[in-house]
Amino acid sequence: MVLPFYVATPESMRDQMLNRPFKARRLVMHGGFSKTGTTAIQTAFAASRETLLATQGLLYPGQTASHNTLIGTVFTTKPADFILNRTRSNITPASLASEAHRAKQMIEAEIRKRRPDTVLLSAEAFSNLTVGDMERLLDWLSTLAHHVEVAVTIRNPMAFALSMAQQTLKRGLTLAEIYDNPPVSRFAERTGRAASVFGRQNLHILVYEDLCAAPDGLLGGFVDQLTLLTGQARTSLVSAARKANPSLSMPAALMLDAINRVRPAFVNGQPGPKRTFNENRFLERIAGPPFTLPLSVLEKIVPPSRQDLAALKRDFGIDPYPELTIPDLPATATQADETATLDSTALLLSDLIHTQKMLRQEAQAGRRNPVSRFIRRLRRRA
Repeated sequence: MVLPFYVATPESMRDQMLNRPFKARRLVMHGGFSKTGTTAIQTAFAASRETLLATQGLLYPGQTASHNTLIGTVFTTKPADFILNRTRSNITPASLASEAHRAKQMIEAEIRKRRPDTVLLSAEAFSNLTVGDMERLLDWLSTLAHHVEVAVTIRNPMAFALSMAQQTLKRGLTLAEIYDNPPVSRFAERTGRAASVFGRQNLHILVYEDLCAAPDGLLGGFVDQLTLLTGQARTSLVSAARKANPSLSMPAALMLDAINRVRPAFVNGQPGPKRTFNENRFLERIAGPPFTLPLSVLEKIVPPSRQDLAALKRDFGIDPYPELTIPDLPATATQADETATLDSTALLLSDLIHTQKMLRQEAQAGRRNPVSRFIRRLRRRA
């Protein structure tokens, strides 16, 4: 069935005449970068999937919020090293190859079944692809749509470094490792790779601060600059916005650093014992002063960041941060800050202890249940 919003283009008419598989008119590959509001964008589009397709023919395919697993598993040179795969136990090359094949087939089938006008994919994993990886990705995307574009978002490199330091802490690095090798943006290098493969004319470079300052904030700026949605569809998407991937306080970061030191995230290439990689979701509840990096570390970030911005200006003619300076460091924690940290930590521990108690009671009730005892006997006999 051809949806009412779909307008046949010369390309689609030619495809029908030649009995070729359906292609969307336009496909936008949103490639991040990391820490530029990507999670919030992904979450909102995923929550509004059906509305966006029904009202404006925009398909955000799949069943997950992002397409990171698709891009990171199918198109990266070493899929086993992709962080979302590393955190899973017992991953083999054969299982990854099978997942990659299935992921591509599902996206292809959904596009050809639902026949959208526009397709949007979003994955921060795109920014780590090599030129060869991107070429393979473009070959595949070109089978899905007549016109393929790429959108990337840049951010003030100092704010990026602070946010990315937290992200790498959540992935298992210690603060000592981060201080020794702090994150640097490398926006020009990554954008240059995308331009060389997809073409400068097909590349949108968005500025995070401009998006946030737009009417309706980040999401409004994103859809308007890419001309993705209008009217009720845009309103529906913006209303789905929520804060995603919240920041850690400094006390919470120190706690996660301690966990990473005493219980490493990876041991012999496998996820460490008793690690869930969800620790930050609990630690986000710990209040306190905002996370920051020491002045000596921030000073290390400035020179390469200025070089990065100079390359962006030279290669792409954009200069959104003409004066890059070290942000003001937070003031020394007050007694009120310390009280808030202590109280929030106490509440977190109390909730976890209470949850453990309730689970234990449920387990004991299950063991007393005659049906549960009968099922356990059957399992033992099997």
